[in-house]
Amino acid sequence: MQFFQRIVVPFVAACLLLFSIHVSAHQEKDTNAAENTQQQVNINEATTEELQTLKGIGKNKAQAIVNYRDNQGKFQSVEDLSKVKGINNKTVAALQEKNPNRIVVE
Repeated sequence: MQFFQRIVVPFVAACLLLFSIHVSAHQEKDTNAAENTQQQVNINEATTEELQTLKGIGKNKAQAIVNYRDNQGKFQSVEDLSKVKGINNKTVAALQEKNPNRIVVE
């Protein structure tokens, strides 16, 4: 009985604590991800990380957008994204469809 009280009970308690911490961390991550999918992204000011919150924009496309913006100046419209190497009109349309009301030009 002493073995049970000294070893097993604390071990089970530690496992439950670690599990609850793990679950909490995932819930917080999911909440942050959900918040990011609702925020508008100004393509004239966004960082590569912010651009990557848009569905369909990965690391490479985000970097290409920032590079284009740095070299050519601000975008006048969302459709101007088609001027970025690797992004065409079809891609822009898909981005707008996947991210309704999230991509803005200010």
